[in-house]
Amino acid sequence: PPCKCLVVDCDDTLWGGILGEEGLGGINLGEEYPGNVFKNFQRKLLSIKDRGVLLAVASKNNEAEVIEVFENHPDSILKLNDFSAMQVHWNDKATSLVKIAEELDISVDALAFFDDNPVERDWIRSQLPEVTVLDVPESPLEYIHALEESSAFDQLIITAEDRVRPQMYQEQLYRKRLENQSISVEAFLE
Repeated sequence: PPCKCLVVDCDDTLWGGILGEEGLGGINLGEEYPGNVFKNFQRKLLSIKDRGVLLAVASKNNEAEVIEVFENHPDSILKLNDFSAMQVHWNDKATSLVKIAEELDISVDALAFFDDNPVERDWIRSQLPEVTVLDVPESPLEYIHALEESSAFDQLIITAEDRVRPQMYQEQLYRKRLENQSISVEAFLE
């Protein structure tokens, strides 16, 4: 069966460069090369989301800086609300993937993992062999091709329900957060 969720890294995957070193204005994401390569990759991810695949982030970064990119970088195609789950911290990515699966209430074998770092990919393969770890080429120019050739998201038919699935998951997560923050059932329902 096709994977339900694509979990991606940020640095040198969704944008070029290391956010913690380069800052918001220093990462490669824009109309000029190499930024346009990452911008096109983000467009591809958005098209996968539009087919009903959930998007999630697992990144070793400072969460506030990552959120700033999605909310404020003028060339970021992907926005914060395009992601159904985010694990941005300095813990290992296997733990992050398990938490993402739990948060989305899907099994770990429904996840596909896309990270430019071969060490991270090998770690996931060793810790979570049921996760589909995509082979990521060294050149970002080939990221889109790698996604297309992976067959991790191949479906014969895409239904209207498939297309709204990411939104349904986001609404459910929002309800869970409200429930956890509410002091009573009545306050939650209100």
